[in-house]
Order: sequence, then structure tokens, then C-alpha cells
Amino acid sequence: MWILLSKVIGWLVYWVLPLGIAVVAVVAAVGGYFYYQDHAGLDLDRNQAIERLMDEEQRLLAARQELEVRLSEVRRELTEAQIRLNEAQQLAHKIRSALGFWDRLFAGREEREQREEELARVESREREARERLREMEARRDRLADEVESTETRILTVRTERAELDSGNPDLFHYATRSWETVRLPVLVGLGMLVAGPWVFKGTLFFLWAPLLRLTPAVTLRREVLPPVAGSPSRVSVGVNLEPGETLLIKEKFLQASDEGVRRRTKFVFNWRVPFSCLACGLIELIRVHNPNKEETFSITLSTQEEPTTEIALIEVPEGGALVMRPRFLAGVILPPGRRMEIRRYWRFFSVHAWITLRFRYFEFRGPCRLVVWGKRGVRIEHLDNLTRETRRARRTNQTATIGFTPQLQYHAIRAETFWSFFRGRNPLFDDLFTGTGTFVCQEIAERGKEPGAKRLWSGFWNGVMKILGL
Repeated sequence: MWILLSKVIGWLVYWVLPLGIAVVAVVAAVGGYFYYQDHAGLDLDRNQAIERLMDEEQRLLAARQELEVRLSEVRRELTEAQIRLNEAQQLAHKIRSALGFWDRLFAGREEREQREEELARVESREREARERLREMEARRDRLADEVESTETRILTVRTERAELDSGNPDLFHYATRSWETVRLPVLVGLGMLVAGPWVFKGTLFFLWAPLLRLTPAVTLRREVLPPVAGSPSRVSVGVNLEPGETLLIKEKFLQASDEGVRRRTKFVFNWRVPFSCLACGLIELIRVHNPNKEETFSITLSTQEEPTTEIALIEVPEGGALVMRPRFLAGVILPPGRRMEIRRYWRFFSVHAWITLRFRYFEFRGPCRLVVWGKRGVRIEHLDNLTRETRRARRTNQTATIGFTPQLQYHAIRAETFWSFFRGRNPLFDDLFTGTGTFVCQEIAERGKEPGAKRLWSGFWNGVMKILGL
């Protein structure tokens, strides 16, 4: 229960609180803009505005006084009409009493007719008085409403004048006005922010990624190449540098070496791809050369900066090759008189490349020994599909893939579960290899854990590196 509650609180703090602060900031900014518009240059025309409000107040006070006079007259007329109505009602009651049973029995005919005519006149006066009374009451109510409305307008003018006199803004007024202005865009933005990742990632997973089924696998070379071999990865690897061999290594991976080797700085790993080397950190390398023609020197490779990083040696024979991402290359050991031969493959006209955004591949050709690093170790797997009946495919996490031999059929395939992709635990595509050859991957796939804007720029940079095959 406490774990669930802590997760809910963490979610509220991580999402709701920043969104609430952002909304408040937007409302405050727009309200400040409205205040600036209303009060820009107020020091210059403050007196004019106050005078205008004072004139408006005097006009309203005069109108209220006139309405009160008219209301007093109407109330006086209303009182007179009530008196006349009461008099008419009393007289009518008296006449009706005189025309009772005994009066009709003993009074003369002329006398009864006179009283009936008088009663008719009195009833007519009573009706007129009642109509006049209703008319006066309606006029009184109407004038009372006008007086109340005038009072409200006077209070409003006085409030505005008081604000101008004090110079303090009505925060509630500007906050309300700002919210009414930005309410729709803010709500739409919040809806897009909440639902956008679901829609975007759902579209990628269920509509975009399945298109890969319609594309053929990428095969860089179809001829059979000599197999590569590799040693198990370790935190520290000892290397024997034979006579005439040269080691190009990143400085952070060089831990110790025998006295007698010749060192110097190599600023760029390969001048044919200087920008790629710069992006991968393959600059300012240490060039370690064994000038001795008979003696073998020992070199220890390790890194103390990253405790989870392990190193492996991959031997690429003459005629062999390994396609790999240069960012995982820690160094290379070259035979005497040989230079590192790198071939680049571009796939601009491949639908597979446009879906996965992977357009370039780097092929490192032998003979050489590649020093490769990986998180928690480097795993080297061999596929040997000799016949169609025993043909197998091997899937691996795309962010964990380091390289593969070019005769393998490489195909990106959609991740197995949507939830792992949505939570960022797995990329949209996994790498699938078929054929006969070797592929290399690190034991743990890298995940960016940088928060906020740093994660955004890290994701952008990783996307650029992926497009360039780095």
C-alpha cells in the first residue's frame, strides 16, 4: 500500500506539479502583458484618467439624485392613489350596506335607483384608483432598479479611481482575464502533452514499425568471408604487442605498458572520416608502437572511469571484416606496415533504411585486432545456418548491438511488447540476424537516464548518431 502511495505521489510530483507550475506561469505572463497594455504610459495620463472618472462619477451622482427625486414623487403619488382607493372602497362598502335587504324592502324606487347609480360611479372610481395604483407601483419598481444600477456603476467608477490613485492592480481581474484568454490553448496543450506520447508511440508501434515486414533484409556482402574470433570480455585485458605492431587506443583505456614501446599522440583515428571520429571520440588517441624486431611487449587495457565497462579483443583475419558502430571501438592493433582499412556503405534507396533511420554502415577490414568495449561485458555469438532446414534467426536489443559480419542478413524488426517500448525500456526496433556469421553485442543495453531537457538533447544526439551509423 505504501509503495503504491509513494508511486502515486512521485507521479504527481513528477508530472502534475510541473504542469501546474507551467500553467500558472503562462497565466501570470499573459496577465502581466494585459496589465502592461492597460498601464503603459500611465504616469503620463493618470491625471486625465482620474479626471475622466471623476466627471463620470459626478454625472452618475446627478443622475442618481434625479432618479431619487422622481422616485419620491412616484411614492407620493402612490400614497395618494392608495388613499383614493381606500376612500372609494369605504364609500362603496357604505352604499352596498345601504342597499341591504330591509332598505330594498321599505325604500322607494327612486331612492334605490339613486343609490345604485351612485354605487356604479363609486365602483368606477375604485377601478380607476386600483389601475392608477398598479401603474404607480410599476413606475416605483422601475425607478428603484435604475437607482440600484446607478449605484453599482458609481461603485465601479470609484473602485477604478481608487486603483489609479493607489497604483495597485486588481490581481483577480487580470488573472481572470488572462485565464479566459489562454484557457483553450492551455487545455489543448495539456491534452496533447498527456495524450501525445500515447498517440505518437502508438502510431510508431502499430502503424510504422509493421512496414518492415514488407522490406527485404540488408546484406552488405554476399561472398563468404573468413570468420572472426574473439576472446571473452574482461574488466582488464592484457595484450601482447608483437614486433612491428601498432596499437591505436583511447587514452582512458590504456592502463599500463612495458617500458620500451614508443608512444605518441594520434589526433584523428582516420582522416578519411574526421567528423565521424570526432563524434565517436576517436580523437587524441595514443599510438603505441613496438619498434623492437625481436621482443614482444605487454600492454594492459582497462578503464577506471566506468566500472561497468568491459573490454574484448576481436581478431579480424586477412580478407575478413566486421561491420560495427565506431562508438564502441576503444582501439585497434595493426600488423606491421598496415593501416586501418574502413569501408562505408550508404543505403539511401532502401525502404528499410528510411523506416529505421539507419543509412550508413562502417566495415572494418582485416587483418587487425579490434579492441571493443561494452556495458557489463561483450558477447560474441556465432550463427551457422548451413541448410535451409536448420536456418535460425537471432534477435537482440538494437541499442545493445555492437557489430556483425557483413555476410549476415541484417533486418530490423518491431519490438515484442508495446509497454516496454512506451516506458522506454526497449527501442522500437530489435536487430534480427540470419545466415552464417558472427554478431557482437554488449550485455546490457544503454538507456539514457538524463532528466528533462538533457534527456531531450541526448535523444536527439543519439538519433543523429544512428542516422550516421555511429
